[in-house]
Amino acid sequence: GMVGMLLFGWPLYLIFNMAGPEKYEGQRNNHFDTGAALWLDKQRQLVALSNLGVFLGVCGLAYWGAVAGVMTVVKFYLIPYLVVNAYLVL
Repeated sequence: GMVGMLLFGWPLYLIFNMAGPEKYEGQRNNHFDTGAALWLDKQRQLVALSNLGVFLGVCGLAYWGAVAGVMTVVKFYLIPYLVVNAYLVL
């Protein structure tokens, strides 16, 4: 429903290209997949570099949670993230 879309719409679009262009249906279309049909050959290295950035960002959030506490990350990252996510999918 609406709550699920607001919470998970953007990640589902990035991972599964949900609600993305029909021309990619039935093809590899994960935004993190360097071999996806979404990318030109010249973009594939940039996708890999972006994936590294996402991984390092998640590691940073995990470290922050370990040092400052999970509730600090929820308060200052997760809740604002969910607000932005809601605006992206509306």
